Amino acid sequence: MLHEGVRIATEILKAKKIYLEAQEYAIGYYAKEGFEVVSDPFMEDGIPHVKMERILD
Repeated sequence: MLHEGVRIATEILKAKKIYLEAQEYAIGYYAKEGFEVVSDPFMEDGIPHVKMERILD
């Protein structure tokens, strides 16, 4: 599902950057799709999160 969302953002929406807020335990999942952590951890609903982004070609 993540891969398809990135494809749609790139090919159809012509996005230049995708931004998301990931739960800390899922950083590796998003990193495999090219996302990088761009913030320190923060709490949201009692769960540690980080901001991540992917710059698109």
